[in-house]
Amino acid sequence: MSEIYTTSIVGPDGSGKTTTVNMVASMLGKSYSVGVLASLRNPSYVIHKGNQKLLFPTLTSKVAMLYEKGQDNNPLALFASFLSYIAMQGRLIEPHIVKNYHPDVLLQDRHRVVDSIIMFRYYGMKDVPINIMTSAVETVGGKSVIDDLILLTISPEMAYKRSLQKKKSDNHESLQTISKMVVLYPTVINHLVRMKRIRNWASLDTGTLNQNTVANNVYTRITRSKMVK
Repeated sequence: MSEIYTTSIVGPDGSGKTTTVNMVASMLGKSYSVGVLASLRNPSYVIHKGNQKLLFPTLTSKVAMLYEKGQDNNPLALFASFLSYIAMQGRLIEPHIVKNYHPDVLLQDRHRVVDSIIMFRYYGMKDVPINIMTSAVETVGGKSVIDDLILLTISPEMAYKRSLQKKKSDNHESLQTISKMVVLYPTVINHLVRMKRIRNWASLDTGTLNQNTVANNVYTRITRSKMVK
């Protein structure tokens, strides 16, 4: 029971990752100490003894600003800003949460390696083997083995429609891009399972399931696994 149980939530833009993570964290926070590694634009946080505390919000804001500028310039700048985010999460925030808050559960909005590989492949690195890309990302953000990964699936058309409703959409969020990313997720995830970076994974269709059902399924999956770990 003292070991940290780590779950990553992944999926294309518009699939509901951040909403799911925040809902599950709130549910878990009633019984567990929870650390949340948030998405790029939001500060990470912990729910500890019933209280929520934001972590490094100023630094997160600066890294997010680099990401915004990267979109307006070129893929290389976008790459650099995303690597800064990976380093911040893997080398600073996650160790800080583990050392200072001793969480029972660690929730990740995105998976550093999975999302990096998919993003990098979209920007032209299709011929680089996944194991080499994994090593490169882990050099920046540190090696990580997670207990479970939940892939939120959705039709590209619905994901694109949802992304347009966001206050701040990424410049690369097109229907064509999302369609390519949707296909890549299972391939990359299965490869990382074979590399023993991900112990278990499952998918949930957020196009047909309502948000409460999705959150409850993730919550149940975590608590059941946590009880037997």
